[in-house]
Amino acid sequence: MGLLILVFSHYAFAQNPAGREQPEPARTNKNKSAAKPGKTVKADNPAKPASKRAPSSRSTSVRAKLTIIAPPGTAVEVDSRPRGFVGERGELTVPGLAPGDHRLGVFADGYEPWRETFVMSVASTRFEPPLKKKPPAGRLALTVDEPGTEILIDETRSFTTTRWQVRLIVEVEPGLRQLRAIKPGFEEWSGTVTVNADETATVNIELKRSLDMEMLRVSEGVFAQGDDRGAKDQRPSHQVATSEFEISRAEVTNRIYKFFVDATGRPAPQGLDYGWDGNNYPDGQDDFPVVFVSWEDAVAFCAWLSGQTGHRYRLPTEAEWEKAARLGSAQYKTAGRVWEWCSDWYDHDYYKLRERINPQGPPRGKPYKILGREGETKVIRGGGFGFGSMTRRAAERSYFFPTMTRSDIGFRIVREVKK
Repeated sequence: MGLLILVFSHYAFAQNPAGREQPEPARTNKNKSAAKPGKTVKADNPAKPASKRAPSSRSTSVRAKLTIIAPPGTAVEVDSRPRGFVGERGELTVPGLAPGDHRLGVFADGYEPWRETFVMSVASTRFEPPLKKKPPAGRLALTVDEPGTEILIDETRSFTTTRWQVRLIVEVEPGLRQLRAIKPGFEEWSGTVTVNADETATVNIELKRSLDMEMLRVSEGVFAQGDDRGAKDQRPSHQVATSEFEISRAEVTNRIYKFFVDATGRPAPQGLDYGWDGNNYPDGQDDFPVVFVSWEDAVAFCAWLSGQTGHRYRLPTEAEWEKAARLGSAQYKTAGRVWEWCSDWYDHDYYKLRERINPQGPPRGKPYKILGREGETKVIRGGGFGFGSMTRRAAERSYFFPTMTRSDIGFRIVREVKK
């Protein structure tokens, strides 16, 4: 009898410890790298042509379902895309997710937002994010003394009080809350308040009227004062140097002047067919230039404003007024609506002295007759309507009695620059 030799493949009959047949191990990148060079492996089925589409970062075509377990109504985002809301049964199924990392966002009322990277497997998965309940909300009771005030909470929420609303109750998260209150014509109010859960924190907001006026800064330097082609009191034109100063872009308004009247008890402006009702100016004239104010009223206002603000305010000299009007005419608001008081005494022949450096006007004014009255007068500048261009009005000079008022005379102010 011949000798029969059998050769068994250890792959074909390999057994596991239980005695069952063990399948051939799957090939990995490591197995493939051990293959000998030069040999090709034929597949049982020929490969299909490769798709022309660019390869995805998730290279597998396997897709699975992710089921989110969360309170009903919870909003779910996957990779920053809204994917729906959890239903009444407390579940939301998101189909067609590729294996790998996904950015998951879960947002439920009464809970802190949950955002994490979630690793999706090849199989369908049920997942319950570890949501944390928010602490109970607190409340802010805001009392405001001015209607039309905008209130900002943490710069993310805002409310505006109505005419009849003096108290607002707002639900907020516990903790330190930042508050701001804003209304035109008033100084901005700001503050902080600590709000506790299930408690109400009361905040009283009292706004202060703003005394700020928009100012135009005029640099130190030389300009030509007067006009050789103008009226006799504008001649001769001559070079004048002034120090740096700031002048209000517009005349003092009714709104600003009312602060002064309320604080000092000075009589409110009154004139022929015109007048304030007590300390209140006519409706709709907040930003109109205040008129029917004397030179003495204007000087008193400057002294009061200086005491309120810590800056030194005064009436402009006529040299300062003219320089600002010439150099900043595009920014010199409302010039020409009314005449404006200056600090100087008026002298028709003053320019003949040709004072060069910060001229203050003559030491006293010459007496003039106006409307049957005679006396010293103060300079008024600017002119009313019909006085031509700003360039022409810049040199225009006139005068009036310092203790008297007119419907076409107001004033603007200078703020001295601190050195």
